[in-house]
Amino acid sequence: MWEPNPIPFSKHEGGPQLERREAQRLHTAIPVTIKVVGEAGALPPVTVRTADISPQGLSTVITIRILKVEEGRVSIQEEVKNSARMIKHLIVQDRIVGLGIHILPQGGCVNAMGTVRWHTRRLHEGLYSVRAGILLNEIDRAHKREWFVFLRAIYEHLACFQHEIGGPLSPD
Repeated sequence: MWEPNPIPFSKHEGGPQLERREAQRLHTAIPVTIKVVGEAGALPPVTVRTADISPQGLSTVITIRILKVEEGRVSIQEEVKNSARMIKHLIVQDRIVGLGIHILPQGGCVNAMGTVRWHTRRLHEGLYSVRAGILLNEIDRAHKREWFVFLRAIYEHLACFQHEIGGPLSPD
């Protein structure tokens, strides 16, 4: 689904900053493996899903169910602890991350390097969600063509569908 180029705010020291998007975002859930780059004692990679994609970037969402809060300590499920640790890295402005975008057949992925440009956080009904916008700085040469062919196919499919229904798609 299309989003009319919203301008999200990033939260970091120094106050909010506007991010200017150059292309329409396509709301789609694609598995993406994220790895922190250049950090001592690196975290294991975490696989999440995209919230939306564009030729220049993507946004991901990590959601964690909070089991209980007791004496200022938060309790979460053991299997999401690596995701919780990754959140600390995704809320750092200009953090460099390695990405594996899982769009290739037989489980292959497009490897890329990106920079975290913005993030939002939300706590609602026992769920803590962090959405991070990642600018794609470098896409592996071997798969760059596949990434753009994939995007083109999605955009063309959506454009045909919009034409059939007689107007733009709404997010809901």
